[in-house]
Parts: sequence; C-alpha cells; structure tokens
Amino acid sequence: MLNPLRYSFRQLAKTPGFSFAAILTIALGIGAHTAVFSIMNAAAARTLRSMLFGLSSTDPTAWIAALGGIAVVTLAAALLPARRAPSLDPMPALRSE
Repeated sequence: MLNPLRYSFRQLAKTPGFSFAAILTIALGIGAHTAVFSIMNAAAARTLRSMLFGLSSTDPTAWIAALGGIAVVTLAAALLPARRAPSLDPMPALRSE
C-alpha cells in the first residue's frame, strides 16, 4: 500500500507545475461544488418545508429513506451493465470503434 503512495508523491515532486495546477483545479472544483450545492440546499429546504406537512427537512427517517432509494438506483445502474458485460465478446465491440 505504501509503494503506490511513494510513487505518486515522487511523480508529483518531479512536476511541481502540474502538481500545483492539479491541486488548484481540485480545490476550485470542491469549492464551486460546495457553493452550488449550498445554494441549492437552501432553496430546496425552503421549497420542501412548504410541501411536506408534518415532516421536517431534518427528519432522519426521511433522509434514510431518500438515501436508501438513491443507493438502490445507483446499484442497479452499476450492476445491470456489469452483469451483461461478461457475456459479450470484446472483439466485435473493439472492431466497431
């Protein structure tokens, strides 16, 4: 486990310009992501409060149900193609590209 990390840090140290650009890009992406979703969360929370009667926007049961639903859809989206992939012959797919 440590060997890949050492190799990664060595490669980053060899190219400091690229390392700076990559870290800056990731940091800006995380910052933009946080800002956009904070604004969306505030707007959605206001909208949901008016639509959900008897249910708060911080209700743990609702959050668990929503996350469970998202997890099921995500697993289905990942597993269905993964189950089909082993039955396909790779050569026709490679030739068509």
